[in-house]
Amino acid sequence: MDQIKFILVGNFSFGKEKTYHTVFEQFQHRMETYYKNDIIVGEDDFKEDKLTFEVPKKISYGTGKTWKNTISFLEFLSQYAVSGKMQGWKVVERKVVDHFSIEPNNDKITVQSYVKGVQFIDEKGKEEYCISALDKAIKKFDKHAEAYERRGFINYKMGKYADAMRDFTKSITISPFIPQAFLGRAKLYWKEERFEDCIQDLAAALRTSIPHEEIFWQCRKMKGECHLKLEDYKSASEEFKYYTNKKFEESNINYRSLPEVYILYGQSLLALEEYELAVKIFNKSKEFEDDKVDELNPAESTYYLAVAKQQGGFRGYKKEFQKAASLGSKKAKKLLAK
Repeated sequence: MDQIKFILVGNFSFGKEKTYHTVFEQFQHRMETYYKNDIIVGEDDFKEDKLTFEVPKKISYGTGKTWKNTISFLEFLSQYAVSGKMQGWKVVERKVVDHFSIEPNNDKITVQSYVKGVQFIDEKGKEEYCISALDKAIKKFDKHAEAYERRGFINYKMGKYADAMRDFTKSITISPFIPQAFLGRAKLYWKEERFEDCIQDLAAALRTSIPHEEIFWQCRKMKGECHLKLEDYKSASEEFKYYTNKKFEESNINYRSLPEVYILYGQSLLALEEYELAVKIFNKSKEFEDDKVDELNPAESTYYLAVAKQQGGFRGYKKEFQKAASLGSKKAKKLLAK
């Protein structure tokens, strides 16, 4: 039977020694009785000193039964956990054919308060309600990394950046498995122009996510922008190349950023004096339909295309400058006026 690729990442916290030991004993029993060792996780994933079950990022191979056994066991764990989340991807020929996301599912006050806190997290006007519920979850279990991250997200949206920084940092300190916390803090570092710190957190977010997640590519883009700010054009170009080589579905949020990333990629190539490739990349930035991306900027892409042609000694750069000016490029108009 062909082996299937599985990717697993996440953690569960149990909060109390008694609960942890109950779960661990059940794991040993189920492993022998039900799963017959045909499961992705193992005894090493239990951390007695922290009363947790942790899978930083695991790639494994097995059968459909392996996948079903793993989901069954993680759903069992979720009945005892007070915080955390486990995610898994089933990959066949480099395509995700199945995915699960399992969070604590029980009637514990901590769990129910957290559920209330995230239920309306994207609704405007519900911020205080969500924060109140998350406060309650944290009060009941002060190592609730997910609650800190979500509260940080709300504080960030409300412009309470000091509170957001505190929450994201607390989340990261408790659990280094939440890429959203690293990305949230990276955005705060960006605002403070602390680009080296921003890069470190984005690198951590990349380590705790996978290319099948949207957040992975959001971090790639932002990391490239940081390198660009620091004039590390080689590193920036590598990040943007990685991003633009990815074949996004049009429904993927990262597809909408492709024109912008192509321009950023082209700018890094200009700085590296790779003019021929820069010309190709700036042309690529103009090949998108307006309603399928966040923002098309034909004036900017045409201007930089003209610059790449001029600096690379290619024909037609004057016409590109004229076209850029007609599209509204102030830089092109200023240059042509000389």
